[in-house]
Amino acid sequence: MYRGGNDDLLDTDPDWDKILDCRWVFLTDLAGTSNDLLFEVARRVKEKEVKLAYVPGQKELALGKEKLKPILEAAEILVLNSHEAEMILGRGMRTKEMLTEFKKLGVGIPVITSGPEGSDAYDGKEFYHQEITPKVEVIDRTGAGDAFSSTFTAGIILGKTVPESLLFAAKNSSSVVTKIGGTDGLLRTIT
Repeated sequence: MYRGGNDDLLDTDPDWDKILDCRWVFLTDLAGTSNDLLFEVARRVKEKEVKLAYVPGQKELALGKEKLKPILEAAEILVLNSHEAEMILGRGMRTKEMLTEFKKLGVGIPVITSGPEGSDAYDGKEFYHQEITPKVEVIDRTGAGDAFSSTFTAGIILGKTVPESLLFAAKNSSSVVTKIGGTDGLLRTIT
């Protein structure tokens, strides 16, 4: 299986100047790589003052809170679902408590999705909740999380507020689940 840029990073000495010639890096599951690459990305984005949006994969979640701390400190945006948040922080915390804990760990804007209960975010001042919108018949959940996290990040990059970005992300995610596959339902514009 070819995973695009992920595979390209495996067999090369990355050209970090080229990779980090940007304002933002969107980093998700680095399947097949060592965790060293993850920590290298976190170190380099902080060094270059590039903002990091991070969506951890299963392998990274298994590292736990202490080992993930350098990555969490580098993340301007962290998006994960409630189960994934519990994998990092442990069980028994409410969503607002988890958001607060991620903020204490250095995350700029932590976001937790909770399936049919919607999503929540915290910017250090306000807690925000977004219901699923619009409510749709779910055909296939493939790509819902990717649509949500990338749209939320795009909203922030474009200068939208946290609530606006949560709304746009919810709309795109809701659209994706109405089709089979992860891309057919993606919205071209969101209002």
